[in-house]
Amino acid sequence: MEHASECARELESLVAPNETQAFIRRLNEFLAAARRVTEFLPKEDGRTQGLEAWVEQQLNQMAKSDPRFELLRILRTVSIHDCIVRPDTADHSVEIISQVHFRDHFEAEIRDPETGKSGGRVVYDGAPGTGGIHEEVQMRTKYFFSNNQSEDIVTFCKEVLKPLRALVTQAYQLFP
Repeated sequence: MEHASECARELESLVAPNETQAFIRRLNEFLAAARRVTEFLPKEDGRTQGLEAWVEQQLNQMAKSDPRFELLRILRTVSIHDCIVRPDTADHSVEIISQVHFRDHFEAEIRDPETGKSGGRVVYDGAPGTGGIHEEVQMRTKYFFSNNQSEDIVTFCKEVLKPLRALVTQAYQLFP
């Protein structure tokens, strides 16, 4: 379960347009990790009898009631038996991360918001009464499956983890 969660977190960070191949590798790793959760949970040693049948029943119910989970099952099968699962479409965007408005004479040290490392110094000397805007932008790519255009793949993976986590938690509670 932890490996699937880690893969989902890493997918979320692969947003640059030149990271498509890394995104595809991590997506397929996520699918494999999610598959392992559902395959190995019913076979855990030391659990009381009936776990395997209960897990199978829960998985079937999840597939019927949650379109995401049914899509996960389909994608897992494709990635295991047929080929690498790839996004069908990509939506590229440019996002403004931060803006600095300045007037007349302005000096500022630019720092990375995550690491705090200095990225340089901005000096603006304009005519009195004039100003400008410094914008920091980031390219962002969201990937989609053609049969699920309403939500991007990262959101899909994060949402799939919720019922898997609940399944594992409930199994441990019912079958100590």
